[in-house]
Amino acid sequence: MRLLNLYNIKILEVNNNQIISVFHSDEIINKLPKIQWVTNDYAEFNILIPHSLFKNGVYNKSSLETIPCFIEKDVEKLNQNEIIQLVRFGFCRIDCDNNIIYIHK
Repeated sequence: MRLLNLYNIKILEVNNNQIISVFHSDEIINKLPKIQWVTNDYAEFNILIPHSLFKNGVYNKSSLETIPCFIEKDVEKLNQNEIIQLVRFGFCRIDCDNNIIYIHK
């Protein structure tokens, strides 16, 4: 089991999808924007978020939201239908074809 440490960082540079930063402090600052990071060894997945199929009796074309994300590569070793917890996001179920389905906050 890995322990999750949350730290404040100072961003030095942003290039494409890479952020160069340094440690700033470990004090809790509630109003500070959050960045969730993964290591350089990541996989690309889509999080599928189901919403109401109908709104006011009309089919909701936006009933399935898709969010592309980067996730730790080890998730690819898990079996279909396994449940995982994404930090600061919620619980998801592993689907197929690099999709995970959001199931609970």
